[in-house]
Amino acid sequence: MARSKVLEGNLVKKAYSKSKYTEEQLQDLKKCADLKDGYIHFMKSHMWIQHPTKGRMKFDPYPFQEELLETYNG
Repeated sequence: MARSKVLEGNLVKKAYSKSKYTEEQLQDLKKCADLKDGYIHFMKSHMWIQHPTKGRMKFDPYPFQEELLETYNG
């Protein structure tokens, strides 16, 4: 996913600044906000882990981890 040009390398958006979002970004936000399984989509799409030998990797939970998350959020 392309980084927002508004942030231009800054990690924090300035208060009250307006942003324009692409249709793709809006659809992703909608998926993340889904009450049923949005948290899983968010974690798989936007979270990274640091592996000791493989480096930065997308978070891909094991089935038992997904079951735990479903239990916590159920």
